[in-house]
Amino acid sequence: MKKIVLIILAAATLSGCGFEVVDPGYRGIETRLGKVVGEPLPEGLHFYNPLTSDIKEFNVRQETWSHKTAIFTKDTQRVDVEFTVTYMPDPKFITQIYLEVGREEALAEKIIKPVTLGSIKDAIGQVIADELVSKREVVTKAALKEVQENLTEKHVLIADLQFTNLDFDDAYEQAVEQKVVATQNAQKAKNVTVQ
Repeated sequence: MKKIVLIILAAATLSGCGFEVVDPGYRGIETRLGKVVGEPLPEGLHFYNPLTSDIKEFNVRQETWSHKTAIFTKDTQRVDVEFTVTYMPDPKFITQIYLEVGREEALAEKIIKPVTLGSIKDAIGQVIADELVSKREVVTKAALKEVQENLTEKHVLIADLQFTNLDFDDAYEQAVEQKVVATQNAQKAKNVTVQ
């Protein structure tokens, strides 16, 4: 008889208990009566009271965000820059990120986008158009460093930043082409004179 009572008591207790499995690559955020409580929950099984609490999952895996924007160089040449940034939220600060941006879908729009665009514009705005082409790797590293510094304050880790395409204004490209042709013609005339 005691066993039956214990089984009924255990079943009644468990029926009022909710559970959530936090998947690999995610952290759980527990809310109680609409307020975030405790530290981020690691992967695995977690129990909670479904009447007053809820557990939401937040992705902490690496993600990429790609974008194209127009930027002006130091000598006011317009360049359309396509880039990709690889990032992930710092798992230790998921609760703070959740409080600041809400759901994970808003992370790129509210934090990654404005900081990355500002940092890239700052880095490209420091060089003239000719240098942007010849020193692309240096400018990319400078932009990456600035993005990393600015997003670390927001608890977002940046793994990489790459410029996938630099497209200059057509008039500028024609001017560069004419300059190269003129330089080649001058060299050719010099060679003829020497002969």
